[in-house]
Parts: sequence; structure tokens; C-alpha cells
Amino acid sequence: MRFSLKFKTFIVASVLFFQQSLVWAQKPIATFSHNDYVNTVAFSPDGNYILTGSDGRTAVLWDRDGKVLQTFSHNDKVNTVGFSPNGNYILTGSWDETAVLWNKEGEELQTFSCDGFSIIDSVAFSPDGNFILIGSTNKNAELFSLKTN
Repeated sequence: MRFSLKFKTFIVASVLFFQQSLVWAQKPIATFSHNDYVNTVAFSPDGNYILTGSDGRTAVLWDRDGKVLQTFSHNDKVNTVGFSPNGNYILTGSWDETAVLWNKEGEELQTFSCDGFSIIDSVAFSPDGNFILIGSTNKNAELFSLKTN
């Protein structure tokens, strides 16, 4: 569960087992539906975009009104999603044992797949956006640099 600090009204994105995510402020203001269970949700740093990941092997980028802007595909369930601190990049993690770095236009920039990786359960960007951290069911978290030499 993540929170958007941009709005004066309390807004929360929640994972439900009814194949959709809801955003609400007193009453739901939008619904973000997948064809399968929604496993993970995130707000962009500016609060203008929402990212969801599902058992349907996709992560979806939405505007706050529920319009699909981009779909990101994996070969298995998407367990975890995140935005870079500047909001320009997206990181997804999956049961397919990969984490993928994307731009918001849907271009796959880099795939992270390491020996000993199992299902990817969590992904995060460092506050400066130069590193990512990937956690998996192999009992490890691994840190990667995004800086080019």
C-alpha cells in the first residue's frame, strides 16, 4: 500500500482479490481493472499516474481517471512494481524470475536475472535513482547500479 502526498484528500491504492484496484477519497473516484488478480499497486512520485501488476502477466500504467497509458508484459505473474524517484522509469518484478526496467513509453531498458534468483517479490529504487534493490524468494536482496561507466 502506498500513499500520494500531493492531494489534500486522503487517497489510498489498495490491492484487492477481486481483480481490480480502487482509489478512493470518501467514495471511489476510479477503478483500475485487470483480467486477473491485482497483486501490487504504486503511485508515481507526482501522484498523477498509477501502476498496477497482476497475475495476468502484466503491469499497467494508468492516469488517475483510469485510462490505460501503457502495458508492460512479463512471462508470468507480476508481483511488484515501482516508479523511479523522478517518475520517468518503472521497475517490475515477476514470477518469471526477472525484474525489468522500463521507460514510461513501454520500452524495455534492462532485464535483471541472476543466478539463484527465484520469484521476485519486491523491487525498489534508491532515493537518487542510481540503484535498484531486488528481493526474491531465494532469501536474498540484491543491489544493482544503474549508472553507466
